[in-house]
Amino acid sequence: QPAVEFELRNVLANIFQNMDAPTLALPHAERAVHLAAALAHGDDDRVVEARQVLATCYWFVQRGKEADAVSSEALAMARRLHPVGDLALVKALTRSARHAERAGQSTQAIELLQEALAVAQHVAGDVPERIALVDSVQRRLHGRLLRSRLLSGLVRAGLGLGLVPQQSEDSFHDFSC
Repeated sequence: QPAVEFELRNVLANIFQNMDAPTLALPHAERAVHLAAALAHGDDDRVVEARQVLATCYWFVQRGKEADAVSSEALAMARRLHPVGDLALVKALTRSARHAERAGQSTQAIELLQEALAVAQHVAGDVPERIALVDSVQRRLHGRLLRSRLLSGLVRAGLGLGLVPQQSEDSFHDFSC
């Protein structure tokens, strides 16, 4: 049963990733992508999820170019599936932001998180769980902004030259996520 195998493979890939065992996760993630594509016959949230899990595996096994390509494909599909905005798009954007950050693309990561925040605010309405999601994305965005290499370097350089007060460094750490 391909649908059941897809779910199992995707869960196993996530479990192995969370256990810091990306080489064990990789074959499950690759198979999950294959199964999701066969089940979907086109754009589908399962394919997006499976590709993002695979991109993370690729990243951790030092296959950065493949990770970037798969992550980009997944995000493009999520945008096609949810052009008006949806919580699934928020998830895809935040995962893509993590991939961009791992690749050292802080500016792109921040832009993706800003987009995720805008989409989350658009779909949140008055539902408490969705408002919590907006808050979560907003915290990640602030954390990324404050942890970006450029800002980090500027704050440390400013501290070293006495141009930035010590409390700026404390604030910098307070907002890290």
